[in-house]
Amino acid sequence: MKPNESISDMYSRFQDIVHALISLGKKITEEDQVRKILNSLPSEWDQKTLAIEEANDISTMSIEELIGNLMSYEVKLWVRTVNQGNEMK
Repeated sequence: MKPNESISDMYSRFQDIVHALISLGKKITEEDQVRKILNSLPSEWDQKTLAIEEANDISTMSIEELIGNLMSYEVKLWVRTVNQGNEMK
């Protein structure tokens, strides 16, 4: 994941890569995709990554479930940042 990149943008880029690999004959399981996304998150997301890994069976987790979870967390981070900015004014 690039700095300041949204989960949505990262996932879109990830899908492009996965689709290109599939078109070349590479088989990528959903479990592999979930693990690769979790491993691509920056260190600021380590707590969330750990929580997801501990609370879920990664081998059965869907991409949609993971992305929804990450997008929800991203919104919470954004709201917290905005609220902190308003408190400083």
